[in-house]
Amino acid sequence: MTLVFVICFAGFKSADAQAATKALKIIKYSPVLTNRIAQKATVVKKGTTTLSIKEKGYVKFVVPKTKKYTFTFSGMRSSRSSYNCGYAYIDLPVANEYSSEINLDHQYFNTKGGSASTAWFASRSSSGGDKKLAYLSVRSCSLVLQKGQTLYIYISSANKGSINLKIK
Repeated sequence: MTLVFVICFAGFKSADAQAATKALKIIKYSPVLTNRIAQKATVVKKGTTTLSIKEKGYVKFVVPKTKKYTFTFSGMRSSRSSYNCGYAYIDLPVANEYSSEINLDHQYFNTKGGSASTAWFASRSSSGGDKKLAYLSVRSCSLVLQKGQTLYIYISSANKGSINLKIK
């Protein structure tokens, strides 16, 4: 009886520890929040999500409570070669005072090497140079967000592959 309980409990534990896998829909970059971006962006929640990337696209995150959030990009892989690299913008929708458009405003965030608006990452870290401009195998970005804000993260990859996105 005890052995059955242990086996069942271990099965539930490992299922919780696995990251959800979602396909990133191909959406070209736009400085304006379009209906396509708002409706087709891959929705993620706090925790770790593995994103399969064909090219580029958007992730949508609705902030559950006001606090400092950390977005960590890691484990980038390529299905075509041994090396892959990419970048991400963290954008917040902002009303355009001159038109009815909603702009996507790149947010500056804290990262290794200082403040930046682009998160550069790769399957292997590049050596030397400015850390905020270098391709790192693990790139963390921290940003204070308000409850209810909708955040759009644009992710682009040099090759078809995948990356882990952890939101904490």
